[in-house]
Amino acid sequence: MTSMSRKRVSIVIPNYNYGRFLPRIALSLTNQTIGVDVCEIIFVDDGSTDESMDRLACLEELPSAGFRVVELEHTGSPATVRNTGLQLAEAPYAVCLDPDDLPSPEWLAACVATMEEQPKTGLVYTHFIRSQDGDCRRMELPEYSHEELATRNILPPAPVMRRKVFEASDGFRDNTDYEIWDFGVQAALNGFGFTLLNATYYAYMIHGENRSLKRPPEDGPSKAAIVRNNPQFFPEQAQQWAEAVIQHSNWAEHFTSGVIPDATSVEKMLKNKF
Repeated sequence: MTSMSRKRVSIVIPNYNYGRFLPRIALSLTNQTIGVDVCEIIFVDDGSTDESMDRLACLEELPSAGFRVVELEHTGSPATVRNTGLQLAEAPYAVCLDPDDLPSPEWLAACVATMEEQPKTGLVYTHFIRSQDGDCRRMELPEYSHEELATRNILPPAPVMRRKVFEASDGFRDNTDYEIWDFGVQAALNGFGFTLLNATYYAYMIHGENRSLKRPPEDGPSKAAIVRNNPQFFPEQAQQWAEAVIQHSNWAEHFTSGVIPDATSVEKMLKNKF
């Protein structure tokens, strides 16, 4: 059996100065019940200045179905790094997994099995643990609905997808800090189904170097960019709000962090304008 025929999952590992986490993610991949031998690993480094490139042996030595390294000049754009890796993916299923993520052994197998059992499902996602400074919080996500996705991000940091979901999209866009949310909206517009597994399969680590801590100052423009990127997914009022935010109109509140206002909320803003 050739390496190509064994590839079931492409695991893209975007990296910037996370070399210290590489042995841990290598162990996590080794422990996946789907078997690392059916996974190709694509490591995309965004011009790291730490020891990342010196620690790749722990990944290269895994009995995977393929291992590739891409070295970029530093872009500072997670979207660009993810896209670079996914463009090289050859397996029917794919996921972007940060080096500091902690997936449980059953995570990947459960997500892949769901897509194989449900041909209309394009993305599978699960609940996850958000860990910061020793404080662990279970993030319980809702099942997909158009209304939910149009107002907030329902996807975790590492949804597992069919490769064709990426191929049908414009990729992860770098004009918003909510690139995963924007990607989910693209998938919905392209007709792909979403399935939530009612389980908690991995931990997402928040720390001083994590971009998530830098999102609040750009929350309004980042949400507005999602609406501008995908206008046909949002009601006319939300589109009007997004344009107003971009134009710095006084009436357009940036609204609750991580939430795009629905039509009713925008209408209230407009009434208060006068």
